[in-house]
Order: sequence, then structure tokens, then C-alpha cells
Amino acid sequence: MAKRKSLLFVVGLLVVLVVAIAFGSRSNDKALAPTERATRLAERVKCPTCLGQSVAESRAGASRAIYTELLRRVRAGQSDKEILGYVESRYGKAQLLLPERSGIASAVWILPVVVLFAALFGLGMAFRRWRYPLAMAATDEDRALVAATLNRDEAGQ
Repeated sequence: MAKRKSLLFVVGLLVVLVVAIAFGSRSNDKALAPTERATRLAERVKCPTCLGQSVAESRAGASRAIYTELLRRVRAGQSDKEILGYVESRYGKAQLLLPERSGIASAVWILPVVVLFAALFGLGMAFRRWRYPLAMAATDEDRALVAATLNRDEAGQ
């Protein structure tokens, strides 16, 4: 019975993980206005002159120029991947704020989810163990040891 519950718990966690990955990785199919799409892309590009700001947040001239180029490419019908590829080729990989979602860089996206589910699984197992304490029966050796200790204590008093 306990193994069955553990199996159901693991299967449930896996289902939640698969659903979370499916919803998290799907693209937004809604048609965005060009300015909204350019702003969304600008949030993924680092300002070349500011510290810790994206192109969308910055008001620096370099950021405005990058935003204008992003908007021009959106209006030209380029895909997000093509536009970000242009930014990467022009300014380098370090200019992109979000890590890639493929190859070894995918660990940045997957590892936190795996750690979260491992922690939840560990908590579930701990709660189950606390709820149902292990039933242990005393052996003849245990009884003999207790009897010997009691006899020795009584003899010492």
C-alpha cells in the first residue's frame, strides 16, 4: 500500500512537471502589435551603455537606436529568432539577457524545476514517514539486554 502511494506521488509530480514544461515552453501565438513585440524583444537585450538595464528600460541613445532597429526588423516580418540572432551577431552573446533554451544552457531553465520537484518529493517522503512511524518489534536479544540492565541496576542499589 505504501509503495503504491509513493508511486502515485511520483507519477503525480511527473505529470505536474510535464504540464509545467509544456505550458512554459509554448510560444505566444497571439498576434502582437509591432511595438509590443519590439518591446518584448527589447526586454531580452542588454543596454550596451547602462549597468543592469535592458534596452526596454533604458533611455540611453544606444538603447533607443537598438530599439528602433528591433522595431524596423519586426515590421519587416523577421521572426524573434532572426532578430535576436542579428543582435547576437552584431553585439555578441553577452548582449542577450536570457540564456539559450537549447544545449548545455538549457540546464539554466531545467535545473531549478528539477530541484523544486526533488525537494517536494523529499518533503512528501518525510511527511509520510512522520505520519506513519515504523513499527518495530522487540527481539529476544532486546528483552534480554533490558532485563540484564534492570537486574544490574537493582543489584547496584
